[in-house]
Amino acid sequence: MRILHLEDDLRDAELVGEILMSEGIACEIVRVDTEAAFLDALGQGGFELVFADYSLPSFDGISALKITKQKFPDTPFIFITGKMGEDRAIETLKHGATDYVLKDNLSRLVPAVNRALQESREKMERMRAEETVRLQAEEYATMLATTSDGFWLLDADGKLLDVNDAYCKMSGYSRDELLRFHIPDIESLETAEKTAQRIRKVMETGFDLFESKHRKKDGSLLYVEVSSSFWRATGRLLSFVRDITERKRAEEELKGSEKKLRYLSSELLTAQERERKRIAGELHDSVAASLGAIKFSIENILSEMNQDELAQARLRDLISTIQQVNEETRRIMSDLRPSVLDDLGIIAAISWFCREYEKTYSHISVEKQIDLSENDLTDSLKTAIFRVSQEAMNNIAKHSKASHVVLYLQKRQSGIELTIQDNGRGFDPDTTKKGLGLSTMRERAELSGGSFDVESTVGKGTVVRVSWPAT
Repeated sequence: MRILHLEDDLRDAELVGEILMSEGIACEIVRVDTEAAFLDALGQGGFELVFADYSLPSFDGISALKITKQKFPDTPFIFITGKMGEDRAIETLKHGATDYVLKDNLSRLVPAVNRALQESREKMERMRAEETVRLQAEEYATMLATTSDGFWLLDADGKLLDVNDAYCKMSGYSRDELLRFHIPDIESLETAEKTAQRIRKVMETGFDLFESKHRKKDGSLLYVEVSSSFWRATGRLLSFVRDITERKRAEEELKGSEKKLRYLSSELLTAQERERKRIAGELHDSVAASLGAIKFSIENILSEMNQDELAQARLRDLISTIQQVNEETRRIMSDLRPSVLDDLGIIAAISWFCREYEKTYSHISVEKQIDLSENDLTDSLKTAIFRVSQEAMNNIAKHSKASHVVLYLQKRQSGIELTIQDNGRGFDPDTTKKGLGLSTMRERAELSGGSFDVESTVGKGTVVRVSWPAT
């Protein structure tokens, strides 16, 4: 610690230094005894304390005090002087002296120094705190004035204590009108309890981010995103409010577009099924019939031929080929659109498909459980159920290495549920994002108004579940 000491008596100055050092106060004392020396040393700065004798031959202590307080108003100034009357003592304090100590009672020196230093530190801390508050207030005012986002300052009860011009512009209310409100007064479709829960969450966690709807002064809706934090020093909540109305409207329009797209996709599937049905009918009425007629004619010719064994053998080969083509045509017809689905319904179609499936994949047994009636399903839903069942069962044959499949089709209170379960090798759904026909089944289920879910564990088989809500 550096001390500037205005004292013309060298012995008195040395005694002051010895007293301070004996009490463990490490210091460097710069002694001066003239006005010029005092002004020169003071101008260099860096002193934490100033001592001064009240009266010197050419320079008085009051003048030194005034000069010190003018240049360094926060530096403690202590008079160490000879006898001083009460009037003089009061005069020194009026001019800003921190304390005074008489030379014949230097026992008061150390307490006076400690007290002066303590008061100086406290004063500096207050000044720093006040400066911090001032800067924060300036930053707060600048933030309110310049941010394009809305701003609230709330108390713990949700009362608006301050708002900025940006939020006034968003809401259509004036600042005076808003400061009469609690947050539930301007939130649309929000309850006071929900608002209180949000405030408690912010106070407990320090931060929250959420979306809300506000009712503007003209009655229209304002969609906002609120970023709220808790200012523990004041017990207040600071919230920045961003207008997301255009974004929400765009999202709603997108949802509407998605709904239209789903409808168009559903219509496309329906048109596809109609085209499948038409092509299957054409194959049945034209190609299959023609093949059947050709086969019949060749068989008649064969029965009327003479004993030309080579020609007969060739005709028999041709009959066999026609038979294979005819069977392949009928298979294509069934794949395109099994007539049993249109003629007899979904229950008969699934039963037929399971029988054909067991014939084709003789190593897989099929157990079916159907608990509904034809009247429980629309024609479009029957098609979706058949196609999902067909895709799921074919996937089992291709990939699962299963030996047993169970197909459940039942009506529940919540709607219609189709479940296809196998005992195959399974797979990891987290790593198998594509393939296995999952996306095709999901798309068909969702376009028909249902939800699709698959559960599988490696080594424990797979369950495909599709649900359609009750209508």
